[in-house]
Amino acid sequence: MSLPRCNGKTVLITGINGYIASRIGHDLLKKGYKIRGTSRSKPSTEALLNGAYKEFAGRVETISVPDMTVPGAFDEAVKGVTAIVHTASPLNYQLKTWDDFVTPAVNGNICVLTSALKHAGPQLEAFVMTSSLAATISHPNRKRYKSTEKDWNNWAESIAQSLGDKADHTILYPASKAAAEKALWKFRDQYNPDWSCIPVGSPGADYEEGYAWLSGGMSFCGDKARKILGREYVGFEQSVVDTARVFERMER
Repeated sequence: MSLPRCNGKTVLITGINGYIASRIGHDLLKKGYKIRGTSRSKPSTEALLNGAYKEFAGRVETISVPDMTVPGAFDEAVKGVTAIVHTASPLNYQLKTWDDFVTPAVNGNICVLTSALKHAGPQLEAFVMTSSLAATISHPNRKRYKSTEKDWNNWAESIAQSLGDKADHTILYPASKAAAEKALWKFRDQYNPDWSCIPVGSPGADYEEGYAWLSGGMSFCGDKARKILGREYVGFEQSVVDTARVFERMER
C-alpha cells in the first residue's frame, strides 16, 4: 500500500518495543507522523522494525537509552518532537523491592519530563504517559466500589514499602503505577509547563499480525474469561487497541 502523506510532525515514544508502545507507533505512522522510539538497546527493536514497521522504514528513528533513570538520558531524544508518549516502565516480575521496581518508574518519569522541559522546544504540545487501572484500584478486599480518576492505590504503595524485600509484583506493579502518575502531577504543579500532561490507563494487551514476537509472556484472554465467568468480557484482545487509539487521538 502507499504510505500516508507525512505531516512533518515527530512523536517520541519511550519503550518503543513494548506491546502498547509498538501499537501506538504503528497507528501514528498510519496517520502520517514520524516516530522516534527509545529502547534499552538497538537490537531489541529489530523484530519490530523488520515486522510491523517495515513499510515505514524512512519514518522511524530509534535511540538507545540503556538507563532511563540517568539525568539527561532523554535530552537528545526529546528535541524537536510535537508530543512525547512515555510508556517505558519496569515490568520485571523478578524484582522484589521498592527501590528496584517503584523508584525506577518514578525517576524515569522525572527524567523524561525534565528533558522535555529543558530541551524539547516550544513546538511540544503534550506529554502522554501510560498509567494503569492499577494506579486507582485500591485494597483488593474492599466492598464493591466504582473507581474514578480521583482515586489512588495508596494501599499498594503502603504495603510495598512496609514489606521490604518480601513484596512481589502483585504489590509492586500497582505501587509503581500509582507513584509514577503522582510524580507526573507533582511535576506539572511545580513547573507548570506549556504542554499538556495526560496519563492514560491501560487494562491489558493485544497481539496481532506483525506483533507475534510480543506474545510469549501473555496467556490470559477474553475467551478464557468468558468461559469462566459465563458472560461477555472485553479482555486483552481489545484493550491495548483501544488504549493505543486514545493515545493516537491525543495527537490530533
